[in-house]
Amino acid sequence: MKFKTQSVFIAILAVVMANFWLGCAPVGNSIRRANGKANGRANGKGTDNKNETADHSHRGTSDSGGGTGVDGKVFESYIVDPTTLPAFKKYVKPLLDNIKDTTDPNSPSFFIDVLHQKTWYIAPIKLEKINKDVLGVSFVNSDTQQIARQTNKEIWIDKKIYDSMTMKAKAGLLLHEGVMTLYLLKFLSAKEICQTSLLVDYDKDNKGCQNLSPYLEVQSPHEKPRKLNKQDNENIRYVVGWILQSATKAIPAIKLMKVLYYKQFDKRFFDPQNFHAGGVDTTQETVNSQKVVDAFEAAKLSDKMPRWCYALSTKSYRRCEVETEVIKNALGKRNGLLLRVSTDGEDPMEFPLFLTDEVNLALFRSSKAQTLLSEAVIEQSEHLQVGRRVHSGVFIFEKVDQDDGFNLRLKSIVVKPAVVTSVDLKRKSICQLETYRVRHFFDDTLIIRRNKSTPEWLERMFAAMPPLVFCSEFNIDH
Repeated sequence: MKFKTQSVFIAILAVVMANFWLGCAPVGNSIRRANGKANGRANGKGTDNKNETADHSHRGTSDSGGGTGVDGKVFESYIVDPTTLPAFKKYVKPLLDNIKDTTDPNSPSFFIDVLHQKTWYIAPIKLEKINKDVLGVSFVNSDTQQIARQTNKEIWIDKKIYDSMTMKAKAGLLLHEGVMTLYLLKFLSAKEICQTSLLVDYDKDNKGCQNLSPYLEVQSPHEKPRKLNKQDNENIRYVVGWILQSATKAIPAIKLMKVLYYKQFDKRFFDPQNFHAGGVDTTQETVNSQKVVDAFEAAKLSDKMPRWCYALSTKSYRRCEVETEVIKNALGKRNGLLLRVSTDGEDPMEFPLFLTDEVNLALFRSSKAQTLLSEAVIEQSEHLQVGRRVHSGVFIFEKVDQDDGFNLRLKSIVVKPAVVTSVDLKRKSICQLETYRVRHFFDDTLIIRRNKSTPEWLERMFAAMPPLVFCSEFNIDH
C-alpha cells in the first residue's frame, strides 16, 4: 500500500496497530530487522528452558564471525519461502483465502505477511526438545519429537522429520509456526511495528517512528517480553485447530478476530471492537475546502459546535466556546480558518489553520457504522524560531450521505500546542518540536467535543500523535 498524501500517511501510521489486520501489514522479510530481542525473550520455542541457546550452538555465534553450516552447506542454503512449498500451496493457502475481510473481499490474506516475518530454514539439524510442562502436554507418556523451533528472527525445521511427514502434516506444521509468529506480535513495541511498516515502503527515514512510537506506546503498550508458558501454547494450538476446521469454507475475518482476541493474541490488533472502529480505508475523499467551511458554519447555525474541551494531561473537562473565521490571502482567495477557543478564567487561544483549495480526507469506520473523515490541519506560521509556540491538530467529521453526494458534519477538533526547540536549514526536518509544558489550560492538548463523555478512540489516537509544523527556508527567521 502506498501513502498518497501527508494527511493519509499521518492517519494510517497512527493507526498502524489496527491497520495491520486489514492488509497493511508488512510484506517480505523486512520485519526481521525490526524484531530485535523481543521475540527471542518471548518465544517459548526458542527460550523456554535452560537450553534456550542450544539451537544456536550449531550456527556460529562467535564475535569473530565466519561461514557456518551443516552437511557441507552454509545455513543460508537451507532458507525457504514457506508460501512456495507444495504443502502450503495445496492445503494452507486455500484456508487462508477463505478468511475474508468483508469490507474488501479481494484483499490478500494478512496471514501471508505473517509467514514472511521471519527467515525459515529446513535443514538437516537436530533440535533441542521443549519441556512437556511448558507445552502443556505433561500427561503425554510417549516420546515427543521437536520438529521446529523459533528464535527471535528465524524458524528452524528438522529436515529429516519434515521430509518423512505427509503433505497434510507438513501443512499443519507451517500453519502452526505462522500462528505462533502471530501470537508473538504481542511482545513487539509500537516502534518495532512502525519501523517495519516504513521498511516495506523502502522509507529510509524512520524519524517518524522515533517521534510517534512513544505516543502509541502510551496509548497501546505491548506486553512485557517473557517465555511462553503452558497457556500460551494451548492458545496457539487452539487457533491452529480452529483455522483447520472452520476455514474449509469462506468465513468473515471478524470471526477469526474474535477467536484471536479471546485466546490472548495481541489485543492492539485483534480487538473485535477496534476491527469495526479502527479500519482505515486506503481510498480517500477529496473535497473542495468549502465543504469544510460549510461544516463549521452549519455547526454554528444549528448550535452543534463542539463546546466541551477535554485536557489530555489532566483528563478534565471545561466548557468552552469555539469560533471560526475564514482567512483570505492578498488576492481575496480563501486559504485558511482562524480558530478561536475561549473558556472562563483563561486568555483565549487563537491561531490560523492552513486550508488548501482541495482537502484530502482520511476515511475511518466507527463502531456505529458511521463513516468518519479526518483532515490534518497545521497553523500558518511566520517568523519561526526557537521558542515559538505553534499549533497543529485534526478536524474530525461524520460523512452525511445525500442524493447529490455528501456533506460533512463536524464531530470534534483535536488541538495540539508545541514549541519549536531547534531550527537548522541543513537538516531534512528543519524545525524540531516538543509538546508544550502545561502550566495553563490552553497549554494542554485539547479534544474539543460535542458532549462530556469519554473521548472516543479516534480522538484519543490523534491526541497522542506528535505535533506538526510547516517549516521551510521561507518562514523561519535566519
